[in-house]
Amino acid sequence: MKLLYLIQDLTASRFSGYLTASAICAGGTPETNRVEMARSYNLKEKINNIKEICQIGRTS
Repeated sequence: MKLLYLIQDLTASRFSGYLTASAICAGGTPETNRVEMARSYNLKEKINNIKEICQIGRTS
């Protein structure tokens, strides 16, 4: 599942982001959707995942 989530994060288009936001805030305005996505998306986690995969910052 983690690999599938990574692939989703790497390949998500603007439209898929819009659909995800619509699923979260199904009756809200587009601005409400953007705010909710910005609030709930863990960008640091995604950056750390990519660094781990690419072995960036390892001291070994």
